[in-house]
Amino acid sequence: MCEPITTTAGLALYSSLAATAVSAYGAYQQGQGQKKVAEYNAKVADVQAEDTTNRGFIAADQQRARVRQIAGQQTAAMGAAGVTAGEGTTGLVLDQTATMGELDARQIELNAQREAWGLRSQAAGARFSGALAEQEGTMGAIGSLITGGVGAYGIYDKYKKP
Repeated sequence: MCEPITTTAGLALYSSLAATAVSAYGAYQQGQGQKKVAEYNAKVADVQAEDTTNRGFIAADQQRARVRQIAGQQTAAMGAAGVTAGEGTTGLVLDQTATMGELDARQIELNAQREAWGLRSQAAGARFSGALAEQEGTMGAIGSLITGGVGAYGIYDKYKKP
């Protein structure tokens, strides 16, 4: 049966174990904290993406309203000039106005969707970074426990009585 180790050795052993536990807990908590920060950043990017998409739809609707207003002004100007609006060349002008206006509106929506996609990609990257940070913290804690355990055993082995 082994004899108890000396008070000095016991103090060194327990100090080593306590330091190991604190180090492991700190590594784990650091990983958890980084994960929380990354998740917050991801949520912010998700909200920004949603806002960007909504602003794009609103801007496209505003563009369509401007085009309808322009077409109305063109129709009024044609009528004031004594030309029948919507027939022949005047019809082509009004069609072209509508077509170009709709193309502009769709481009506005597309640009907003592209920007939103970029923000969603940032969110995914942040979530991935958070998962890696969490894993790194856990692995750091495990590494601390292993290293500390080996160190504690070394202290025990050095001071144990034969």
